[in-house]
Amino acid sequence: MIGFENITTRIEQINSLAYALEGAMIEAAGHGEGYRETKQMQNLFYLLQGELVQLAKDADELNGHIAVCNAVYAVNHVDELKAELAQLKQNA
Repeated sequence: MIGFENITTRIEQINSLAYALEGAMIEAAGHGEGYRETKQMQNLFYLLQGELVQLAKDADELNGHIAVCNAVYAVNHVDELKAELAQLKQNA
């Protein structure tokens, strides 16, 4: 089953790949020479990398919200089961 931990791990892997691409980009011919295309490529790359970081943060936050919702649901379900058990005892 895929959970948020799997998703955040995959995002981290993609981000690691992005760092490797950054190194290759820096070593590429034309880097730092002021070419418009090179600057545009850098800007797009850093925008993508920033979005990956934000996506990982959002997934972590959502995972926390889901954990809280699951806990609330579990408590409510226990209360329902207690009420059902009490009613069964009365009918017995």
